[in-house]
Amino acid sequence: MPTQEHRQALLTELRRRREVRELQAAQLGIDAPPHVKVELAELNAQIAALEAEDRSLVPSELLDSLGASGRIQLVLAELKNLKQNVSERFDREREDILERFDTWEKIWTRTQEQNNRWLIALTLAVIFIAMGFVAILARGGP
Repeated sequence: MPTQEHRQALLTELRRRREVRELQAAQLGIDAPPHVKVELAELNAQIAALEAEDRSLVPSELLDSLGASGRIQLVLAELKNLKQNVSERFDREREDILERFDTWEKIWTRTQEQNNRWLIALTLAVIFIAMGFVAILARGGP
């Protein structure tokens, strides 16, 4: 089991790497490469695991002095804390998914608007060409 100093050094390095990837993801937006997003998720999971491990570290002397009922209370508190962490992570993931959906919806709307403009321009071009043919035919041919 790593020492407290080792865990802190790991956390510091993982957080530094996470900050770099968060900046990359923010700068590139939806164009961020998949490996950036995957590494960001992995870093978040590693950091959360180390932080949870730090929170759950209880000196063995204290555990011995708690007795059975104290240990049960400790486990219940840890479960409550874990539930809160999962809930917070779920909320962050949900917000991220909603943000991505909004981005794709805006892109789709913009694409549809551009397609509609092209369709109108193409329709007008066909109408003008048809009117030209009608005018030529009305004069008796070319």
